Amino acid sequence: MTTFPDVGARALLVPLVLATLAGTARAQDTQPASSAVASERRAAAISIAERYAAHRWTASETNRLHGPDLHGVHVDTPDQAYVSTGWTAGSEYVGVPYAWGGSSTLDEFDAGIARGFPAGHLPKGRGSAGSGVAVGVDCSGLITRCWDLPVKQSTATLPALCYELASYDELEPGDAINRPSAHVMLFKEWATPDRTRVRVIEAVTPRVKESEHAVADLIASGFSPLRYRPLDARWANESVAFVDPTFEVERSVAQGEWTSSGPSEEIARADLPGVLTVAPQGAWISLTSSAPDEPFEAHALGVVSRSETGAELHARRTHGSSAMDETTGLSSDEDLLLRWLQLPLPEAPRARLELRALERRPGKYAYGGRTFEAHEYWIDSLLTFDVGSGRTIPVDVEMTVYASADVPLLQLLAATHRVTIDYGDAQPPTVVEGRTTLLAYRDGR
Repeated sequence: MTTFPDVGARALLVPLVLATLAGTARAQDTQPASSAVASERRAAAISIAERYAAHRWTASETNRLHGPDLHGVHVDTPDQAYVSTGWTAGSEYVGVPYAWGGSSTLDEFDAGIARGFPAGHLPKGRGSAGSGVAVGVDCSGLITRCWDLPVKQSTATLPALCYELASYDELEPGDAINRPSAHVMLFKEWATPDRTRVRVIEAVTPRVKESEHAVADLIASGFSPLRYRPLDARWANESVAFVDPTFEVERSVAQGEWTSSGPSEEIARADLPGVLTVAPQGAWISLTSSAPDEPFEAHALGVVSRSETGAELHARRTHGSSAMDETTGLSSDEDLLLRWLQLPLPEAPRARLELRALERRPGKYAYGGRTFEAHEYWIDSLLTFDVGSGRTIPVDVEMTVYASADVPLLQLLAATHRVTIDYGDAQPPTVVEGRTTLLAYRDGR
C-alpha cells in the first residue's frame, strides 16, 4: 500500500502521487526467489551496505552548507565544524554521510560531491524537510539501496514490504531491524555465538558504518526484526506469477480509440464498477504510463486470495532492474477508485480524499484488435496530505478513465491524469500530466 514517507515532503511528494498513477512495462514472472537466488540477493545486500560504509571520498568547501539549499530547505552538513566526527574539507573521509531523506547511489553521491552539492544533511528535528540537493543516505535510504527497491522508502513504509519475524533468532544476513518513524538498520551477522548481540550496517550521524547492538536493548527500545517478503518462504503462497496473459498489447502500439454511445451523466461513488465480482484468484493486470519522471516503470497487481468482503493483492512495481513487491487489500468500490488514482487507501492516516465530481457515459473502446464494451469516467478530486508539523499539501487530481468489466481487477483500459500539487508560498505549484494504459491481463478463469 502506498503511504506518505515521514521525511522530505517537498522532495518526495511528486513521486508519491505519481508512483502508480503510472506503471509500465510488460508483466514479468515474479515467482518467489529460490533459496539460491535468495542467498545471492542477501549477499548482494550486505555487499552494497559494506560499500557504503567503506566508500572513500574527499569534500571541498563547496560541499559544506549551514543554511537554506536551492529550494529553501535548511541544511546542516555533518562536517567536523558541526559534528566532531564529521568530514573535513580537503581530507579523505570514509563512509557515505548521513542525509535526511536521502537515498543517493554511490555514483550519484560522487557526482554530487564533484558538483559541489551539500555532503549530507542533519535535520533539526523529525518534522524537518528532506533536501532535494544534498547527497548521501538516511537509514531507510540505505535499506532502499541494499534491497534494490525502485523508490525511496521510510521506516514507516518498510513494514508493508516485510514479514515481521517471530524472534530475533530468525534473523539472516540482509534482513532489517526497524522501529517505525525512528530508525532502521541492516542485519549483517551475529556478533556473539549466543546470539545476544547483532552486527549491523546503518546510516547514522555522521555516516554509514558498521555497529554492534545488544538484542535486549533493541527489544527494549521497540525495534522489530523484519524480512523483505520475496526473501521468505511464505511469499510462495502470497504472490502471483504474472505470466500466461489472456490479453496482451505491445508497448509500442498501446493506443486505443473511444466511441461514445450515450450522454454523460453525474453519478455517485456507489455507481462505480463492482470490482470484486470480476477479480477471481489468479487474475492480474499490468499497466504502462507516459507520465514524466515517474519513479516506477512497471506496475502489476494480482489477486492472491479473495473473500466475500474483499481481495488480497500482490503488487509489483519496477524501475529498470529494481523491483518492489508487497501485499495490499481491495475491499470496496472506493478502493477501486483510489486504485485508479493510485493514491493511499482509506486507512492511510496522513491523506484525505474528497471527490468533487464524478461523471460517466457509455461507449466502446477499440484496443489491441478488440472492441470492449466500456464506460468513460471523469473524476475531479482533492487529496490533502498531512506532512507533519501542522502542514498540509493539497493535491488536485483530474482523471478521465476508460473502464470495462471485461478487464479484471481494476477494469482499467486507459486513463489520463492531470495532477496539481500546491506547496503554498514555498514554491510554485507543480503540474504533471500523463497517461496510463493497459498492457496485459489474465482473467483468472
